[in-house]
Amino acid sequence: MNGIRSVFSVDLAKKTFDPLLPRSARDLKLKEKNIENWIAENPSLLFTNPEAVLVIGQEVSGEPMADLLAVDSQGALVVIEVKREWSDRSTVGQLLDYAAALSNWTYDDFNRRWQRNIEAKGRHLFEAFKEFAENPGFEKDEFLKSRRFFILASAGDESVKRIIGWLRDNYDVPIDFVPFQFY
Repeated sequence: MNGIRSVFSVDLAKKTFDPLLPRSARDLKLKEKNIENWIAENPSLLFTNPEAVLVIGQEVSGEPMADLLAVDSQGALVVIEVKREWSDRSTVGQLLDYAAALSNWTYDDFNRRWQRNIEAKGRHLFEAFKEFAENPGFEKDEFLKSRRFFILASAGDESVKRIIGWLRDNYDVPIDFVPFQFY
């Protein structure tokens, strides 16, 4: 099988079974910010267990930063770069550049980003994390030490998949390409 899947709309009352055709973000007049906002507000769009991810913050216009920063229930930083259409090898370079920049951030830098988040409500990031993860004994020195990286795009060329596989398989870089499609 060639990996092609079909999505159908089923109307039981009319007894119809109609294929849904893929649409591009451009055709739907969607911007990357729309997709970023949807993921920030609905982590289940990306994660099978949305309760396991706490969004720290989103990209600020004019600031060279990944689209979304989050922390998972194990205290790992999750860095997400969204492309509304095509992703190529430059997206991997962009994400690695963000990873390099974030490697210099201190807890205070992450906490400042968190404080911009409407969910912060004056709480410090680490306190919010311990409450979120239901783990009051989590050690602060382990917080945000490990990293996970995601590129979300409607499509990616073979170089993206090849580079990501090479980084993951040979250098244990926790990076994934997640394709999506609108219907």
